[in-house]
Parts: sequence; C-alpha cells; structure tokens
Amino acid sequence: MPETKRKKIKKLVLPSDSDEKGIIVFGGKTGRDMKVIFKALEKGRNEHFTLVMKEDGSIDFHKTIEGKIKSYIPLFTGTLDYRHVIENLLSAFMKSLIPIDPKDSIYQQYIILIPKSGEKLKEFYEKYYTSGEKMIIPNDNKAEIISKSMADYFLIDFLPEITKYSFGFAFVIDPEADELNYLINMNNEFFMVGLKERDFDEIIKKYLRLKRTDGGSLGVC
Repeated sequence: MPETKRKKIKKLVLPSDSDEKGIIVFGGKTGRDMKVIFKALEKGRNEHFTLVMKEDGSIDFHKTIEGKIKSYIPLFTGTLDYRHVIENLLSAFMKSLIPIDPKDSIYQQYIILIPKSGEKLKEFYEKYYTSGEKMIIPNDNKAEIISKSMADYFLIDFLPEITKYSFGFAFVIDPEADELNYLINMNNEFFMVGLKERDFDEIIKKYLRLKRTDGGSLGVC
C-alpha cells in the first residue's frame, strides 16, 4: 500500500470545550473521605454542588447556597462498592488495549505527544489545568494558548515516527475526530487504550446505589 503524504505540523489544536462552563474542586481529608465540588461559572449562580465519598463507600450529595450564611440542601445518599469498581476497571482497561502498527497508513496524520519527563507532565497540568485544588477544563481560547507552549513539555511528532523515541506512555491526537487518546509502549509493541468514558460509566452504574433524601429510590445509577 503506498504511503500517504503527511501534512506538516503547523498548529497543534487540543480538544476543548467551546465555553468554560464550570470548575471542579477536589478536597477532603486524607484516609477519611474525598470531596468533589462542582461550580458553574454562569454569572449570577450563587450555588455549588458537593459530592462526598467516604472510605467505607458511603456517598452524600448536596447543594450549597452561597452567601454570608450558607445553607445546604441534601439531594441524595448512597453507596459505591470501591473494590469491585477497581477490579472491573482494571479488567476493562486491559481488555480495551488495541494493538496497533504505527506505520499503518490510517495513522499517517495522527499526532503523538510524549511527556519529556514525569516532572514536565506534572508542571504542565499544574500550570494549565489546575488552580490550587481546582481542575479546569480549557475553553477554545485557553486551549489555543496551551497549544503554543506544548513543545516545552512534550516531544511532538507524527505517530508513524514513534519508534524513534523511548517512552512508556504518550498522548495521541486524531486530527479528524478532534479526539485525545492514550498510547502505551510495551517493549516496542504499541497499544491504543480503547476504554471510553461510557465504559467507565457502565462500571460505576453497576456498583452504585443511590437514594433520594426524601426516601424515594433512584435505583442503580
């Protein structure tokens, strides 16, 4: 099969949201619980939502009305079987690994981002995707700013050139689908991670039980 001529990498565009809709804040007490706070960025919204997950698997979700005096509205409680979730996620992850041939013509335009080091990857996320304990999903404008500095943190090349590099893990961008994926190198055998968000959701649903605080059942969510 003749090799498809590749375009030159002129501009790297990262997948993003068109609008910065909200922030996620992680907190909690180590070894006791984890809190995830969801806050919309819409003007005039004086509320946020908090999900508390405790070590024993119990879950509490409530809304906080912000102000000088905060008020709390319980929404639901529940349980999550952490052990089975982790076991099933690991199994699903291994089953999802798709062996690929980097030289295959279908990957000619795929772009790889190989972290220059663990420290560089951490520095990248702390600078562009977090603010204190907040995790920020970049909007289009911020994604463009991030794209211009990617070479400071990653080796950037086309996927068919990947054998030139020594690495264990890399990001892959499919420019046609505007999709970010993950690539694993196991002794120079390459695997694309096929586990999608919907697969993760299905596993969570299987082991999650929720109940509305008014006594009504949400069933398995």
